[in-house]
Amino acid sequence: MKMPEVYHADNGQTHIFRECQITGAMIEIIVDSESYLQWKRGMLIQDAFPKMKADDREFIMSGWTVKEWEHLCGLDENF
Repeated sequence: MKMPEVYHADNGQTHIFRECQITGAMIEIIVDSESYLQWKRGMLIQDAFPKMKADDREFIMSGWTVKEWEHLCGLDENF
């Protein structure tokens, strides 16, 4: 699995670029830099990003979108 590309901006934000595992589309998620560092240092992702949607947290960790998970599990007939 390809690891995400990360860019730390000077404004306190971190840009996470991750490629979808099935479609190859590149998705960017912008997070608070301090929260990102806390997560990378071992904090649970749901604790580091409590206001982030669970789908976005999953994508940061795995590179799979919710639609891809549904397709993989046979829950989405229209993938």
